[in-house]
Amino acid sequence: MNTIYQYGSAGKRFLFTPLLLLLIVLGACNEDPGISLPQSALLGIVDTDETIFEDEDSGVEIEITFIEPALAAGTVTIDFDGADYGTDFTTDPAGSENGLTLNVAEGATTLSFTVLPVNNTGVLDLSKTVGMSFAASGGVSFGLDNAAAITIVNRPELSVNGTIADFGRGLVDIPTSAQSLTLNGLGLTGDVTLSVEGAQFTVSTDNSNFVQNESIDRAEVEATDFAIYVRYLPDGVASHAGTLTIESDELATPIVLNLAGEGVVPQFIAGTSFEEPALGTDNYTSTGDADFDHDLVNNAAEFVVDYVAAGSELGFDAGFKTNGGSGCTSDTVGVVDNFAGLDFDSYPDGTQGYAIFDSDGAAVEVTFDAVDLSAFSGVTATVDVFITSATYEASSPDFLDIYVLGDGGTRIDLFRTSDIDDIDDLVIDGSSPEGRWITVSADLSGNATATLVVAGNTNRDDEGFYIDNVRFSGF
Repeated sequence: MNTIYQYGSAGKRFLFTPLLLLLIVLGACNEDPGISLPQSALLGIVDTDETIFEDEDSGVEIEITFIEPALAAGTVTIDFDGADYGTDFTTDPAGSENGLTLNVAEGATTLSFTVLPVNNTGVLDLSKTVGMSFAASGGVSFGLDNAAAITIVNRPELSVNGTIADFGRGLVDIPTSAQSLTLNGLGLTGDVTLSVEGAQFTVSTDNSNFVQNESIDRAEVEATDFAIYVRYLPDGVASHAGTLTIESDELATPIVLNLAGEGVVPQFIAGTSFEEPALGTDNYTSTGDADFDHDLVNNAAEFVVDYVAAGSELGFDAGFKTNGGSGCTSDTVGVVDNFAGLDFDSYPDGTQGYAIFDSDGAAVEVTFDAVDLSAFSGVTATVDVFITSATYEASSPDFLDIYVLGDGGTRIDLFRTSDIDDIDDLVIDGSSPEGRWITVSADLSGNATATLVVAGNTNRDDEGFYIDNVRFSGF
């Protein structure tokens, strides 16, 4: 029966088997040649099998305890097999690939050595077993062969590439653009969990669905550099702080990133809630040829598709992009009211909005007036969007893109579905965006001018989008 005593993290083991006796035989006997006096005995090390992580710097100390003090000197040798000495492990005192020799001093009561794993960080290798067999010589001997084994396994590794900078000043009640970083795992034994402290901060794995707690399958983190996103939504004029903690089973320590930002009052720069255009009474029909791209123009009594505005009120101009479909033929396109609550109870701001339904083309594209941002150091564009609950098709294609053209024509997306298979697959803030108002936004800081574009298309009259409360805000 083996008994192991373990102390602390060093994994110090005392291993002995009372039935296995090392006899130390005297070189000289007493006058009676029939009597041989044993001078000492070692307790055997048999069938010992321990497992340690390769980053356990203290290793495993193995102590062999004598039954009584040694009355004569000798040696114990340990032969290694399996793992490679110097590559996978070393010992203290030092040995070599040929083994380790320990001297037994006269009067000794214990004998010990330490197996030290080599930490091969960043290398995913299989577990290695240090096989050990023990033998004695000189004035000591083992009654039976003895053996032990130490198995060295990889500590799971998780690296973070990038960092989350201070978000700086953000507009109250308007989410900032997300910052991103990537994760990469090696030898993980469990999923990766993300947890955020600080009500103003959220995390996402797709830059769309932002939550405070998320779990990622370990296989995804090991397969590639896995991107995560962090967003700041100030809920008041104040400085905010938080943390993002990244964990997985058996990691040496969790990864903790500090988060910070400051909420400031937004200043209105320009926008529209579509309240100024007169409300038409009839569906819109394009007078252009649906086989060609063409400008859309206002028709008497029909929903307004174009509007010329002044000052901070934004005007807009619509056009049609063809794909061989029938185009706008008595469709809900342009400025409309809420049809007596048919799709929703009310608009976020006012009683009118801009709708795109059943346009039967490549897109209806609405371009808003350019906005001068040069007097502002921080600017955010926000748009409220309502997507009706319907069965959208990827083949039409049914899509809605909302973006800003910044300096030099650089596209900055607020909302984009043209690069996904199906609007029905979208998840935003934990649920489908269909059948509810959502706010989409983008940080435009650093741009001197900005032009908002809304482009959408569907091929049925129950599939469509409403736009309201277009705002450019800054500080």
